[in-house]
Amino acid sequence: MKRVEDFFFGGVDPIRPWLLLRILLLMLAFDCWLDLIPHGGRYGFNEFNVSHFAWLDALQPLPTSGTYVGTMVLTGLLAFVMAVTRPSRAGVFGVFALYTYGWLMSMLDSYQHHYLLSLLLLNLTFFPMHDSAAIFERGVPPRNRSFGGLLFSLGVLEVLMGLSGVDSPLTALVGPGAAVETPTWVWGFRFAVLLLGGLLAFLPEKDQPTRTPQPDKSDEPTTTSAWAYVSFCVTCGVVYFYTFVGKLPKDWREGHALRRLQQTELSEALETHATTEGLPLVGVQTPEEFWALMAAGAIAVQLVSCVGFVLASTQDRWPWPPRRRMLVMLAFLVAPLSFHLGAEAGLGLDIGWFSFYMMAVALVVFLPATVLRTMVYRATLPVRAISVRLQETTSRATVVAALVLACAAVLGVGRQLDLPGAWSASLLVATAIGVLVAIDFRTPKRDRAGSLALGLALGALLMGWTVVHSDVRFDFYRFVGGEYRRHGEPARALAAYEKANAYVDAPWCVYRGRDLVECYREESEGEQIAERYRDLRLQRRDRQRQEDEMRRVVEGNAGGS
Repeated sequence: MKRVEDFFFGGVDPIRPWLLLRILLLMLAFDCWLDLIPHGGRYGFNEFNVSHFAWLDALQPLPTSGTYVGTMVLTGLLAFVMAVTRPSRAGVFGVFALYTYGWLMSMLDSYQHHYLLSLLLLNLTFFPMHDSAAIFERGVPPRNRSFGGLLFSLGVLEVLMGLSGVDSPLTALVGPGAAVETPTWVWGFRFAVLLLGGLLAFLPEKDQPTRTPQPDKSDEPTTTSAWAYVSFCVTCGVVYFYTFVGKLPKDWREGHALRRLQQTELSEALETHATTEGLPLVGVQTPEEFWALMAAGAIAVQLVSCVGFVLASTQDRWPWPPRRRMLVMLAFLVAPLSFHLGAEAGLGLDIGWFSFYMMAVALVVFLPATVLRTMVYRATLPVRAISVRLQETTSRATVVAALVLACAAVLGVGRQLDLPGAWSASLLVATAIGVLVAIDFRTPKRDRAGSLALGLALGALLMGWTVVHSDVRFDFYRFVGGEYRRHGEPARALAAYEKANAYVDAPWCVYRGRDLVECYREESEGEQIAERYRDLRLQRRDRQRQEDEMRRVVEGNAGGS
């Protein structure tokens, strides 16, 4: 029992739970708004539903599109507010409960990864709820290092997203064609930012001869007890171990299962190279030998990731020198990063944001705490400055102004979204934040009330911006139209398709097989890209053809009657 207690209750650098909680909640907020809301169109169709558990069907009313969309709106807003303010256990538990009910209510959402994310959110509920002052009061990096850490963070983000084959903030700014073939200069810029940030942030500085060398406070051990963080890491380790066991059957060991899954250009090119020119150390292989080797590597990666997460949960209390500890953890970090990058770029699995959740988790768990503190200090400076300002100058007038802004933002955005359940959820959020602010308003320190209101206002505005400038509403209404069309209800299908086409921003898209590559506003742009690549085809992504078809059916029915 003493060893178990030491393992779970030993020291953890507070930057890890602090950063992990905020990264996951921020990702969850945008995941709910961008990736999960569009699936709500199918909920409650024909008054039929099967939940994940029979007892839930006996308790809950029939889930509808409004129920699901409202739950996702609530989950995203609450997750965002908890991420940008000082979180509370009740608030984080609310995120866990809402998100879990969101996928639990119907088998329409049956990805097993939601189970894991719910378990991780439950662990977050019991994380230490430190504010930023407790994290950065010791070990504040110098200005040049903190700026380098910001550049390094941006470089890591760009490189990982680029290797995963998805649009990054940089390629989104570059313009059309970036997702088809990333220009060489983009990769050069990514690695330049990564290298420059690393040099500024982590190169040792020479002591000035005229000054007395001062100890680097960033290397001083500052740990806290965080059993939930250790449990979080162990939970990840258990999942990787289960994945390792699941790949031990003969079909997996011999590479047949992986070969069936990995039918992408990258895997085909690698197989061709291995069977013609050969791979380092192993030479030329037959296709069977190549896939067996790939499967063995995948199995080994799962086991190494499992061991790595369990060991990394205690790294902040190791008596080893920091450099040796860092090298060991970086070696373990390669395993989960390579697996999830391979899943995104090589397998092309339709698993939402799961790979990016796990890559973010791996970076926080395995990187040295001093590196994490340097990377995020400058990035979190604006939020921390606003928080300090609120604590110093909060008055009743400020709180009232923040509350009015929050309610106006959330209600206005809820109406603008034009999605069932969004307005009701916004009204509920506005009422709840009003009650919470009223309670905090009566206390001597009102910085909590002001930060909650401002966080909600910012979250609502960002939610509105992401939904309006994405295909969320188009996807939602095209799913609705497809259901009505298949079930012989042309009038309702027509109404849904009209809404879907009203919200499509870029209707001309290029496809590789059945996979969407990129979309454009003008047909000429798409034609230029499609002509450059033989394996691409140009096709309208909107549902204009289906809309015209349903209109003819409706008019024919009206004429016949």
